Amino acid sequence: MMNQSNDKDQIELDKKEAVQKELVVFFDGHCGLCNGFVDYLLMADQEKKLRFAPLQGELAKNLLSSNYIQNLDTVCFYERGEIHTHSDAVLRIFSHLPSFNKFILVFWLIPRAMRDFCYGLLSKSRYSIFGKSETCRLLNEEESSRFYP
Repeated sequence: MMNQSNDKDQIELDKKEAVQKELVVFFDGHCGLCNGFVDYLLMADQEKKLRFAPLQGELAKNLLSSNYIQNLDTVCFYERGEIHTHSDAVLRIFSHLPSFNKFILVFWLIPRAMRDFCYGLLSKSRYSIFGKSETCRLLNEEESSRFYP
């Protein structure tokens, strides 16, 4: 019995080590805006560098602070072991898309407080503007390899 527990712990450790090297976008799986953002990223990320996980999922519970999971007020970007939130997360995500690298640099010049204020306004009204789904997205076969539970 002790051996099974050690095996399970090792599998969990292996998963965390594998994720350390990845770029994971955590999003509110019930938010219409967030799902639209993920749809766009799936299309724009031709190199398939980005992975995705709902804030309501298992990976989020293992890697993120409970504050992000309970409030669902920000996209989180897990970039090789570092977690970015709010406008920093969005800018860092876009910086990994080849077509946006140069254009996105302009937004880094705007002070974070101002960017996050605008982000917060959109975040607070996103359900009323873009809707809320009671179920998480259904993945097709091609997408499923890029999503964590």
